[in-house]
Amino acid sequence: MKEKQKLRLALAGTVAFPPAGQGASSVAVSCCCDECYVTVETSTDRTSVKRTFSSLDVRAVKKTKSGKWLIGEELNDWLQCTNSTKGVVYVTENAQTLLEVSTGMTAAEAVEYYPPLAAAVNAPSSSAAPTPSGYVDGVGCAIGCSGSGGDIPMGGC
Repeated sequence: MKEKQKLRLALAGTVAFPPAGQGASSVAVSCCCDECYVTVETSTDRTSVKRTFSSLDVRAVKKTKSGKWLIGEELNDWLQCTNSTKGVVYVTENAQTLLEVSTGMTAAEAVEYYPPLAAAVNAPSSSAAPTPSGYVDGVGCAIGCSGSGGDIPMGGC
């Protein structure tokens, strides 16, 4: 199969992060506890949007500087190490995503801001629910590891 065909096949059924038109983002791979996660962070002067995915859901990465595509074995090798680049990540459409948004705003804006948190606050808790420190129990370092001594912050495993 030709390289272009392999790329088209890899991109079928994927979603690009950051979305088209938003340029490139910082892409980082973190591994811990036998799990690897890919974090895509897009920032402006007022807002930072960070999305974290399991590396198992990543189908392709396009490095912005070189224009190089990572797919197949080359992608798998890249995802097994702690790496970072500027680029675009393509994940499966049904990938589970941890979304973190940080934004600066005035108090008046904050009063009017109503993200869909009411449903999340009222949802029944599970073993994968965020802990008060913001980490998810049993998940790798990109999100936080839970060990015998409690939550271990990112990078502490």
